[in-house]
Amino acid sequence: MTRPIPKTQHEPPVESPIAFNPGSNGEFCPRPDSARDRRALQLFRELVEEKHTRAGMTRRQFADSMCGMATALFVINQVYGCSSERGGSNGPGSMTGAGTGGGASGAGGRGGAGGSAGAGGTGVGTAGGSGSAGRSSPAGSGGSPMDAGMDMPGFPVTDAMMEDPGRACEVLLDPSQFVLDIQTHTQTPLTEAWTGRAMPAEATDFVNTIFAGSETQVAVLTGIPSVREIGLPNVAARKMFQEVVDQLAGPRLIHHANLRPDLGSSELDYMEEVLADHAPTAWKVYPHSGGWRLDSQEVGLPFVEQARALGLPLIAAHRGLADNGDYSAPSSPVDLTNAARQYGDVNFICYHSGFESNTDEDHAFDPNNANPSGVDRLIKGMLDNQLAPNSNVYAELGTTWNSIMRSPGEAAHVLGKLLLYVGEDRVVWGTDCVFHGSPQAQISALRSFEIPMSMQEQFGYPALTQAVKAKIFGLNAAPIYGVDPQARRCAIEEDAFAYLRKSYLDDPRSVPVPREQRLGPRTRREFLAFRRFEQFFNLG
Repeated sequence: MTRPIPKTQHEPPVESPIAFNPGSNGEFCPRPDSARDRRALQLFRELVEEKHTRAGMTRRQFADSMCGMATALFVINQVYGCSSERGGSNGPGSMTGAGTGGGASGAGGRGGAGGSAGAGGTGVGTAGGSGSAGRSSPAGSGGSPMDAGMDMPGFPVTDAMMEDPGRACEVLLDPSQFVLDIQTHTQTPLTEAWTGRAMPAEATDFVNTIFAGSETQVAVLTGIPSVREIGLPNVAARKMFQEVVDQLAGPRLIHHANLRPDLGSSELDYMEEVLADHAPTAWKVYPHSGGWRLDSQEVGLPFVEQARALGLPLIAAHRGLADNGDYSAPSSPVDLTNAARQYGDVNFICYHSGFESNTDEDHAFDPNNANPSGVDRLIKGMLDNQLAPNSNVYAELGTTWNSIMRSPGEAAHVLGKLLLYVGEDRVVWGTDCVFHGSPQAQISALRSFEIPMSMQEQFGYPALTQAVKAKIFGLNAAPIYGVDPQARRCAIEEDAFAYLRKSYLDDPRSVPVPREQRLGPRTRREFLAFRRFEQFFNLG
């Protein structure tokens, strides 16, 4: 049971388990809070006030529970709907009606089906909705979320999920599902292997956030550009961290080695040394940082050939989240797809899938657009190189899903496009955590998200079935990382981290998981401070 807050202790303000204005991973400046974000938090707090006593919890306990998670997803449907602009005004096909003019609700009330509000009120509602908050299912409904009958992209949340922890857990948690997160970080780089029995704070926070605070079963520890400047001590520290995790909880952690191929032939020798001594599972590169390309004869192709020659032909390349540029921009994945066409026996993971933070993704791919931006650059690169779906290019979702999951229209288009063109077997799960806090919000959001039949019929997108989600969450990435999902799942069911996870579920305050606000930058000031930190260490 969760411990109640003593009466003498002031209960802190209720925060949503999903921040309505997502922060940054440090690679782009986060946008400021909008009126819409503030309206979402207001509605979330109103619903917590309405429902926490029915669930037999304090406000804080409710917000931290799966009921709170379901409520946050419901709020995203209500306030953001099918917006064509993240955090902006509703698009033409929006699910929400939100306004502040006179309406049927009366002064200060919440709107129903039309979402209009009286003077001073907040108009929030869903087309066809009912009840005081415009809900899409009858109050107290215990049916499947599919019963909500939504024909818009989003999260089919029922009232039962918001009021019954058991029902919320049935939909938002699935301990039988294998979750392999191929993009995780420590908050600050591990600079050297440590001595003594105690792990450094960065490693402890990582364990609590990734393994206790979420359903992640296996994580890949990767690095920002800075860690290559640290060199072998960082790779040795990652390897030691993996060995400690192995001792405590079995094979839950694997790691990348960061590289700078633009350093020349010495980097190819460095690859051989790193592989022999520290056994990374893939090579992580940032081509745009050094101004080189994966398809260049001078730098990129010799690196790809060395990866193949060493017997580790798995390259994870950051593409996107840089300059919001077009098809030929330094951050574009076009060089990755060009290299993939030349080296069919090398697997290329496109980190972030080419996504850019300020690009509108609420549209289908246009094959007639010769100069696309965002995720469409990856798709055009696949088509230009005649790379069929499910070839040797993988689309990774770190920070991408965290950025779009609050904009259901964009989320449906991005996932639909990647599944259609990159392939259902090549979209892979990554979260970019700990920079976004615990991965659980992202996991629960994808687990319950739907691409509606109308968009499947209009754009040819595959249905986002449970089988497809299982592939995304771990089954697609497992083979290229040499992971046996069934063996790993069996090995970790009763390990030390599994018990830590159970303790966290019983009482989230029993395991010190850092709040999201302490991790990735959430304001322009925090972003600039983060960048100065990198520069101080000559990191990027």
